[in-house]
Amino acid sequence: MPLVRKVSAMPDSAEIRDGDLVLVSRAGLYVAWVHRAGARELFIEPCDRAIPDRRVRIDEVQAVYRQIGRPVRVDGRLRPSPRQLRFEDDE
Repeated sequence: MPLVRKVSAMPDSAEIRDGDLVLVSRAGLYVAWVHRAGARELFIEPCDRAIPDRRVRIDEVQAVYRQIGRPVRVDGRLRPSPRQLRFEDDE
């Protein structure tokens, strides 16, 4: 299991994992892929090859984006369960 680090500089703390996309604020904003998350710094690969940074501090990360997988096509229509269709009195 890869190491997971919390980012506390953002309004809501987020975990940074290997393979995440991060928005970095260092002499301007840029987007980078995380190769490895360390205790205080990230080893990254910027999406713009003109940016020479390969390591950034965690407090320089402004946002974290994560791939959650491909959308799945569902066979047939989604239908509510019998429990969802029941009316229950709150009395």
